[in-house]
Amino acid sequence: SFPEAIMKQHTILPVLVACVLAATVSCGGGGSGGSSPTNPRFSQDDTSIANFTFSQSLNAGLPSDVSGTIQDNAISITVPSGTSVTALVAEFATNQSTVRANGTVQQSGVSACDYSSPVTFTVTAASGASREYTVTVTIAPSDKKQITAFSIDGVQGDIDESAGAISVSMPPHTSVISLVPSFEALAGSVTVNGAAQTSGKSAVNFTSPVVYTAVAEDGSSKNYTVTVTVRKDTAKDLTSFTFTKAKNPSLARDCSGEFNDTAVSVTLPY
Repeated sequence: SFPEAIMKQHTILPVLVACVLAATVSCGGGGSGGSSPTNPRFSQDDTSIANFTFSQSLNAGLPSDVSGTIQDNAISITVPSGTSVTALVAEFATNQSTVRANGTVQQSGVSACDYSSPVTFTVTAASGASREYTVTVTIAPSDKKQITAFSIDGVQGDIDESAGAISVSMPPHTSVISLVPSFEALAGSVTVNGAAQTSGKSAVNFTSPVVYTAVAEDGSSKNYTVTVTVRKDTAKDLTSFTFTKAKNPSLARDCSGEFNDTAVSVTLPY
């Protein structure tokens, strides 16, 4: 009947609530193997490090947060190229209050460490149990590949970065067969036809355009075509005029002329 159905619903509802409450209590953090409120999934004697991060807010040299990869007892973390690793502040999560880095007590988000070489983090539980992690920080290779200055024998070249072109205009009568350029580059290396170039030392034949390649640390590269031209000699002055005895046997001596603007006068012996 209708009243009887209502009574059954009223009976079932309290039973369901009681079951839910019982289930909630059994999943809680209270039992004899109690867990830390910091990381409830750990036991009191757990010496694990759950995460390891360099946050941008604590490390001004970082463009963004960088998290490490934890595998067994090794923590590896890669920071962007150009990052100084001598005083990085790490944030880490562990169930224990005692953490040391190379023997020095650490506080997450406060203590700075020099990560120029691997650092040993030791987590120690109240029971005396401990675990060591080796933290290795790697600086990512740079992608910079730019020739910023180029000159030959003191003559500065014009660099067109967008076109990847460098032009150098040398004085008249310059031999371009073996010239030694000086250059500056933001790159891992600079090569010509695959051969490494050293600024101020490597000689190159510039009778035709030469391709210089700036190679970044990450392996990427950019080509610069270097074109060397020799300016024409526009001078048209007569600088000397001489009758030599060797070429003129009748002369007792060499006779040189005297210049007066566009006139040359030579006095010969009687």
